[in-house]
Amino acid sequence: QAAAHRKAEETRKAAEKAEKERTEWWERAELLTGRSRSDANAARQERAAALASGRSRQGANQSLPGNGESIVITGDDGAVLFPKPKTKADALDYSVWDKWVPDDPVSLEEMQRAKDKIEEDRNAEFERANPDFCRQFKDDQEKREQQRGEKERKAERLREKGNQLFRRKNLDAALTVYFESLKLVPWSCATLGNIAQVYLKSENYAKAREFCDRALFLDSDNVKALWRRSRACTAMGDLVNAAEDLGFASLIDPANQDVERELRAIRAELTEAAAESRIAEHRGNSSLTAELRGNASNQDPEHLAAALEQVLRDPAGHISVNQRMCEAIGKGHANAKALRVDQALAVDGLNALLSPESENESRAQIRVLMRSTGALETLAIWASNGCGGSPVQTLLARGFAQSKRNTTMVREARLIETALEEWPAKPYLLDFFVELSTFQEFQSEIAAAPQLVTALGAA
Repeated sequence: QAAAHRKAEETRKAAEKAEKERTEWWERAELLTGRSRSDANAARQERAAALASGRSRQGANQSLPGNGESIVITGDDGAVLFPKPKTKADALDYSVWDKWVPDDPVSLEEMQRAKDKIEEDRNAEFERANPDFCRQFKDDQEKREQQRGEKERKAERLREKGNQLFRRKNLDAALTVYFESLKLVPWSCATLGNIAQVYLKSENYAKAREFCDRALFLDSDNVKALWRRSRACTAMGDLVNAAEDLGFASLIDPANQDVERELRAIRAELTEAAAESRIAEHRGNSSLTAELRGNASNQDPEHLAAALEQVLRDPAGHISVNQRMCEAIGKGHANAKALRVDQALAVDGLNALLSPESENESRAQIRVLMRSTGALETLAIWASNGCGGSPVQTLLARGFAQSKRNTTMVREARLIETALEEWPAKPYLLDFFVELSTFQEFQSEIAAAPQLVTALGAA
């Protein structure tokens, strides 16, 4: 009991220490940057909007040639001479005529150079009049810079040591060293990112998210921090914020294939979640439930063909017909040698709705229904037995690709591994791999089988 009490007390003190460190860091960070976290979030939204419209925030400002910042020219009294305040001027007010400022780039550059020269002359005059003070000031400044440099070098050495410990999977020791480095240089995005990565590996996702928040407060364009925070959000079930982070990362680094792939997967999950809600809502509808239970309408090929034709004209919203097609497959005999007419119609119809050329709202819906009706498992058995030919092979690949949960089901059943082992003896499986190879997520697995790659090239 004493040991348990002591452990609880240690845990409490550790939590208090962590909270104090967190609070102090944010207070100092906001003081240093002169902005709050809400200000930073608002700036990030503006930045994302500017990137999405094809402009960076800096590019949106008018600037002079050769100068990366907008020019602001002030008089000796601090009043802004350029850009001119947007006030209505009185053309007959002669007192403002001598304050006119030209707005052509060449004249503006000349004015800025003249103003800079005046400032330099004033500084030189002050140094001549106060040599001892200026010498002391410069010495103190050099000393501070030297001390800061030594701190930064020591912090970097500690960070590298932490990296070595992390690579050896000694996470606790790595975290301790990273925090020592952070104490020396609290504003290092690299160290903050390293700490977040340790917490990700330790599955402490709330802490990982916290340290990504810090790194992004200092550098909103930090793609690594956005990526790590999206992973933490995903693990915590917050797919909306995960998608937002990855969407922003893809705007900053459009060529990053890892970001694009993860963004597609998370957006597909969100779409499937919405589809599941919609399906559940429709299943609660009494008239729809009665329709789905009607065996005649579910099994009769003519009724299904007519419904399918309507769906293909307007795919959005036809949950009942999509479910009928999936059930026609899911309730099929696993060891069938050939497809019934209604099953063949269902396979062709679902293939049309899931084809890459078909842009419709039913895709996520269909993948959810294929999972919930047992259609995915039946298709896997039919594909292995060669039942239904190429359309079944194609539909199987389309049914789980780009759906995280369906892919998880397939991987847990070792479907891809089994197909890779069986395909030389079952040449009809080549159609399955032809379709699967069109999805980037599975290309590395296919590339690991040289004979299959050759066969696909020939096909």
